[in-house]
Amino acid sequence: MSGRIVPSDVRNGEDALDFAPLQPWTTTTSESGGSFAFACLLFLTFVIYVAPQMIFPMLEPLHLAMVSAVLGVGAYAHAVIRGHRLTIISPEIKLVFWFMALAIVSIPFSAWPGGSFEFFNQVFIKSIIVFFLVANLLTSQDRLRIFFWALALFQAYNAYIGIDRYASGDVYSLRGGSKGSYSGLTSDANDLALSLTMAIPVVWYLFESSKSTFQKFISGGILVLCLAGVVLSYSRGGFLALLAVFLWFAYRKIKQGKKRIVVAAVLAFAITLLLAPGSYSDRIFSIVDDSKDATGSATSRWDAMVEASKIIVAHPLGAGLKMHNQYLPCRYIGCPGVHNVFLEVTADLGVAGGVLFLMLLWKLFASMGRISLDRRSARDEIPRIAEAMQASFVAFAVGGFFLALAYMFPLYYLMGIAVALKDVADRESPLSESGSNESVSES
Repeated sequence: MSGRIVPSDVRNGEDALDFAPLQPWTTTTSESGGSFAFACLLFLTFVIYVAPQMIFPMLEPLHLAMVSAVLGVGAYAHAVIRGHRLTIISPEIKLVFWFMALAIVSIPFSAWPGGSFEFFNQVFIKSIIVFFLVANLLTSQDRLRIFFWALALFQAYNAYIGIDRYASGDVYSLRGGSKGSYSGLTSDANDLALSLTMAIPVVWYLFESSKSTFQKFISGGILVLCLAGVVLSYSRGGFLALLAVFLWFAYRKIKQGKKRIVVAAVLAFAITLLLAPGSYSDRIFSIVDDSKDATGSATSRWDAMVEASKIIVAHPLGAGLKMHNQYLPCRYIGCPGVHNVFLEVTADLGVAGGVLFLMLLWKLFASMGRISLDRRSARDEIPRIAEAMQASFVAFAVGGFFLALAYMFPLYYLMGIAVALKDVADRESPLSESGSNESVSES
């Protein structure tokens, strides 16, 4: 008889053990456990995206990020003890942990083992923890929606700061554009642009699915802020990511026969570009015309990509976690490495790491596509959420081609949400419900 061991009544001074039938994992089960852990995750996300300690310096000694992370992990552990499952078991979860294992194995063989070890402890493991918490705590459509609203509001703040800095003249002297927001995720203009672009599909989903006029007004306002934030960052990678999201959105809506929405989106995109500052067009045209690139960054980044490709050929097993920059010619001036997530991972963790990374992204992207087309779930929001997540993966794939963000929070938030959504879809789809009902009737 299958079951789990649970404490029973105490007989003769000893704990007797009974076998209780295994209960199916349901939304009710998941919501009853981990509520405080979910609240801690929201607070941790607030600290990561907004960085209140940068606004109020007196908060810096409190180490809010560390405190919220410890609270989140501790609360999750407590929920597990009280019956919450330890983790989702899915191919994507396994790939993430294989990816982490490969990063750990690379440390002793790294070009600089101490640097790899420090990066793992200071950056990468935190991203893995966030992924784990997001994947396992977004256990229902209600939690997903709450989390999306939180992300939307946090990104609205970052967009506002970027816009405000541009308006106040706090811009880059050569290339122009805002210097970003305050948090570590968005302090660079390019990072801010990609972060906002990855959020835009989520904000659009909130706008499209909101029932009340007030919610539509708020989500619509956030959408405008995010678009303005991307443009005023003057980020070329951000522009290309935004264009890719727009084209993907148009493609999906045309397939669905929603041509009016596509026309409205085209007009909105055109108006956004028309309202952009005059110097913005020069910045964008520098993508194809080097003479318009005042900083020469496009050429230097291309050179770094060529060098990274040479490193991959010379070191097919990798240079070690975040240490491929040790082999770049610019290492003597503290070069952060190649600005391309795919080359970054392959140069660090070898060809095996690059293949694993691509497999992970593709599986999540493809699974979101399957869920978005599953009309058996048309009665709920799951297909529309999956469509938004797929667009966010498009944004990351295109924007990540020009940034070194393979180990940073934005990707692991996105992957965590996708894994959680896949699990929710499996549990809440009509097919799974009918299968569950059949099993109950047979028993």
